[in-house]
This record gives sequence, structure tokens and C-alpha cells, in this order.
Amino acid sequence: MLNFHIITMSALFLACSIASAQEMPPAQTKSKSTKKNPTTIKADSIGIDIDGNVAIFTGNVKSCDGETTITCRKMTIYLENKKTGGASIEESRQISRILCEGEVVIVTKAQDEKLK
Repeated sequence: MLNFHIITMSALFLACSIASAQEMPPAQTKSKSTKKNPTTIKADSIGIDIDGNVAIFTGNVKSCDGETTITCRKMTIYLENKKTGGASIEESRQISRILCEGEVVIVTKAQDEKLK
């Protein structure tokens, strides 16, 4: 299983669809993530198209940020370049949208505590 860490993914848990293979528009928030812990994504495999700004996680995908956990069969993360100041291309890439497919389950920390 591969691990992948993303430090600033404020739109991740707002942008995934609960229904399999349905896409939601990007989150409308413009605020930066204030989370101290990075988002961790684990999957059986990962494919990255640097030129196309796409990362595809497949097989037993599990994404956690300490507050929300998403599991699915496939997660596609689309990035866009937002050049700011003296930032490099890699530093200026931001998530534009995320598509979760196949048995998508989203559980928040609050929901999990209510079930216990």
C-alpha cells in the first residue's frame, strides 16, 4: 500500500461526492487550510501525470485528515497552476477538484463519535 501526504488540501473533503461516480463542483471557499496535520492518502497504487496535473489513486483508497476519513475504490485529484509571487510551479499547484468513485464512504470525526 502506498502513502501520499498532501499538506494543503482544504477542498478535499468538501469536493468528494457521496454518490459513486458523481462529480461536485470545487468548494467555494477561498480560505487556506488551517489544519496542522497533513492529509494522508493510502492506496494500492498511484498514477501521477505531472504535465496533466492529475493524480489517480486506485484500490482501497483511504484519505484521512484527522477530522474526516474518506474511503473509495478510486480517487482522482485535479490540480491547477496558480502562480503567486516567486513560488515555483510545484509550489503553486492547488487542488481544483476531486472525484471519488466506487463505494464512497465519508465519515467525520463528529459522526464517528456519535456512533460510539
